[in-house]
Amino acid sequence: MTDTLRLLTMPGIRELLQRVGDATAKPINMENYLFFSEGSIDYGWRSAWDRRVTEYFEVYRVLGSKNFHEACRLIGERWRSFSGC
Repeated sequence: MTDTLRLLTMPGIRELLQRVGDATAKPINMENYLFFSEGSIDYGWRSAWDRRVTEYFEVYRVLGSKNFHEACRLIGERWRSFSGC
């Protein structure tokens, strides 16, 4: 089930929200790909960062420290829930 939300924004805000949304989706897609290709997942943001610092750096730059860590925490939480850990 997905929720759909329509935001009515000004052009500058729309571009910012698009960049943030794309940056947030990137680590989610990367972790999903790694799980299905390698069979493993990084449950903590630190281990994910250590393994993929070059791929995550752009995401980190766009989101900032706090938002990046929160996104990684949520990704790990969802995968722990999925895998029953």
